[in-house]
Amino acid sequence: MINQEEIYYELCKGYCSNDFDGVELASAPILIRSAVAMLIQNEANGVRGVRSKSSEGIVVEAYTSESIPKDIKQMLDNSGSKKMDWS
Repeated sequence: MINQEEIYYELCKGYCSNDFDGVELASAPILIRSAVAMLIQNEANGVRGVRSKSSEGIVVEAYTSESIPKDIKQMLDNSGSKKMDWS
């Protein structure tokens, strides 16, 4: 079974360009844990990632930083956890 918390934690880590020193979600900064909880709540309320349909008709749902709602992005930006991404 897919662990939504881990998926959203990875998404937040990617958005922040910060691996949080390899700590697990339970030990992550409180604002990051809150962002993950909010993303899970949004999922439950039907706010999902970007959907696309393959040529075979398979619907694929991708979670990218573009799929993070604006209020959660602002919270992550203000968390002090965001690092510069030089790539």
